[in-house]
Amino acid sequence: MMKHVKGLTLVEILVSLIIVGLIAAAVSAALLGGYYMLKQAEHKSRAMSITNVMLQGYLAKSYENLDENKPAPSGTEEDISDIFNTTQDNTEFNWVVNISKHHTGGPIAIPYKNIEVITAFSEKNTQGVKSSQKEVRLANMVPYPVIHAGTTRSAEIYRDNTYVAPVTRYDNQDYSNWTDSDYNWKNITNALFVQKFNYEVPKDLFVMYNIAISYDTKKMPLASHTVYTRCLLDGMPPWNETLHAYEPSYGVITRTPIKSQIFINNIFQIRNVTNTGKDHTIQIEWAKDKSASIGNETIVSLREYDITVLAVEHTDD
Repeated sequence: MMKHVKGLTLVEILVSLIIVGLIAAAVSAALLGGYYMLKQAEHKSRAMSITNVMLQGYLAKSYENLDENKPAPSGTEEDISDIFNTTQDNTEFNWVVNISKHHTGGPIAIPYKNIEVITAFSEKNTQGVKSSQKEVRLANMVPYPVIHAGTTRSAEIYRDNTYVAPVTRYDNQDYSNWTDSDYNWKNITNALFVQKFNYEVPKDLFVMYNIAISYDTKKMPLASHTVYTRCLLDGMPPWNETLHAYEPSYGVITRTPIKSQIFINNIFQIRNVTNTGKDHTIQIEWAKDKSASIGNETIVSLREYDITVLAVEHTDD
């Protein structure tokens, strides 16, 4: 005896297809949405990496090498490294570095430079269409240096007596009442190689200079004959009204035996050098003893020199 088997009607089949289609669409949308969410996270992570790489690179630069007056540096991820290649969805990452100069408050305005790195990229919606521009920003500051150091050297060894020490006085002559001009000083720092600097906040300087000299061995100096040197800031040592004399910290005159010491090394401190709006200069002047014997003058000439200036923050102690 045959049993009657009931089949599906067309309506039931259509309803089943619609339900399966809705489920498939929902699952596809969820998968596609998850994919683009992962892509957005990837893009943000990549933009953060690019921004951080650029920021760290500029933080490693010195204060003087950060020029806020130049056009803002910019580029793409491929300008940084081959590691940063265009993603599969061809998203482009464009970075720009903004450098600006600011000053702190207080009685002394201390400068600093702010570095801001911005990386921009375009996000896509679930349909794969660019929908909005996104940015990642990181910023940090580079403070004004606590310590500065600079060295200036003569560019050549002088062998033609270009710089000869001027004669100042006879050996053992009483010079206790001499004025500054009686020493017959001569500047040995060539104008092309003079030490120049200007600090935006008050600094204490330590000036170190080294001078190599030579003399005519046919006219040997006496053991008591000396070379006089002194260090000047902006061409003049300061005048101390209390002592009624040049400030001894760096207006002081040093004496070095000619015969036994052909290398002259000295260090001086200059306190509280302020910003004058123009470059300060350091120069070294020299002179030498005159031989008592006429016609037997020892010629002392400069071979080479270097000047190093170490500047630290000024303190009132």
